[in-house]
Amino acid sequence: MPLRKGRTDLEIGVRAASAPEIRSRLLFRDTFIDVKRIGHSLFADRNISVARYAACHHIMAPRRGIFRGLVGEALEQLEYQCNVSVVVPELPDALEIVQQSDLIIQVSRLCLMALSKETVGTHRA
Repeated sequence: MPLRKGRTDLEIGVRAASAPEIRSRLLFRDTFIDVKRIGHSLFADRNISVARYAACHHIMAPRRGIFRGLVGEALEQLEYQCNVSVVVPELPDALEIVQQSDLIIQVSRLCLMALSKETVGTHRA
């Protein structure tokens, strides 16, 4: 850990358990949004059931190689399973694929701020 070894003074990231010598402060809050192509059948109406959502094919661009996300964990608590069909190394790759397919991905709202709303539609998760 670079911070513990004194090689850096500041680390910004997702908050997790930290050592007692590390002080942390909340900088902002974010939400996750489902990203899909415009016209995706799941979002044809506002009535999206958990079963329909879980049955969709999802794409992941896992951070730090962690293939389990918050959505998958929430679905498992409801006795459903996230249907991950494709895994890619980077978010831009995933977004490019989403534009051309029926795959959906959950992305931080802040990550999408620069994305054209004309190309990819979103739905708050």
